[in-house]
Formats: sequence, C-alpha cells, structure tokens
Amino acid sequence: MASRDEGQAAKIKREEGDIIEISSDENAPSSSQGTSSSRIVSSGRAARLAMQNKRLQRRLNACIAQRERLVQSFEEMTQCHFCHSMFVDPYVLSCGHTFCFFCINSYFRETLCSFQRDNPTYDINPPHLQACYRTIRDPNISEDEREETWDNIERIKEQLLSLYDDHPTYGCPSCALVVDECPITVQVVTDLVSTLRNHQNAPPVDHMDAREMEESWDDLFFARRPFLDDTVTDVDDTDN
Repeated sequence: MASRDEGQAAKIKREEGDIIEISSDENAPSSSQGTSSSRIVSSGRAARLAMQNKRLQRRLNACIAQRERLVQSFEEMTQCHFCHSMFVDPYVLSCGHTFCFFCINSYFRETLCSFQRDNPTYDINPPHLQACYRTIRDPNISEDEREETWDNIERIKEQLLSLYDDHPTYGCPSCALVVDECPITVQVVTDLVSTLRNHQNAPPVDHMDAREMEESWDDLFFARRPFLDDTVTDVDDTDN
C-alpha cells in the first residue's frame, strides 16, 4: 500500500484544513510548459478581441457612411435650382417644387414686367385692394371685420377679372407647369434647412420680414388667406 502511494507520488498541500492543490510527479507540467500554455491562451484572446474590434469598426464605418449619404440627400433636397445654394426663406409652388423667396419672386416678377410692357394698364393690386390686404393681415381685427374685408376683396377681384381679358402666366422653372396659386411657406422645409445649417456650422443668413414677403406676392397673384387659423377653419367647415 505504501509503495503504491509512493508510485503515484501524490502531493497534497493543505492550508488550514482546505485542499488547495493536488499534483503528481508524472502529470505535473514543467514551468516551461505552463508558460507556453499561458502564451497560447493570451494570443487566442488577443485574436478574438482583434476580430471583435474589426467588426465594430466596420459597423461604425457603415453608420458614418449612411449618415453622410443621408445628409447629402437632404442637402440636394434643400438646394435652390436658381442660386445653387441652400434655401433662404423657402417657398413651395403648387407643383411641389421649392425655391428661395428672392429667387422665385424675382423670376415671377420678370414675367410680370414682360407682360406689363405689352399691357401697360394691367394692375391687379390697386390702392383700394392694398388697403384691404393691410386690413386682413392685421391680427387685431375682429372676425366680423375680417369676413367683411374678405367679401370686399372678392368683389374687387371680380371687378379686376372683368377688366382684363388676359393675365400673365407664371411657370415653374423646374417642371414648366403653370403656377396659378400663390407660393406658400412650409414649416417642415424651413425646419429642415435650419437643422442642416446647424449641422454644417453655416454662417447665419439675413431673412426677410415675413409680412413683407407675404405682401410681395400681392401684385403677382390674387389674395389668399394669409393666416393659418383661417385655413384651418376652412378645412373644418368643409369636413362638417
């Protein structure tokens, strides 16, 4: 029994009654073998970490590329076809195309001036109609006054239409479709342009006064309701 125990050469180290290591002379690795095994484990772990880092880097690069494509797409969507710059005070035409206020207003005004050279008496914005426009844009007037002013505007428009047999034809510079309604502002487009400018750290631009821009369409198109609450009221009345 004693010789068998010696052949196995089991060494049991105890510390305060707990077994902490069992080894034998036959199976005990040498110090050089332990160092080699540790190096193999370390190199395998490093290889796995390197693979994970490569995968994460590829995902990061893909996200960055996708963001850049999205920003480029938005930049193309918010570029004016006239000045080839990002919109300043964007206005949307009835066909859906959008331009800077100054660009599209100037373009339509050239059409008006050309038409007036052949029709010098043409004027759809006489002084008494301008007075009605100023009244309707006053936010302090009562609803009764507002409706009465709109009735006056409609009467004046009918009179003007009967005076002239022909009117200038405004066309979209992009699609050439006839634009017979006053351009409008769309808050979503304005917000998108503002976001892109902040993203690009673009310098601030000078904006025109909103009232002045609305009034500048008066001699190009007949009046339209200039307040959002009027538009909402009309929609509600139609639904009912």
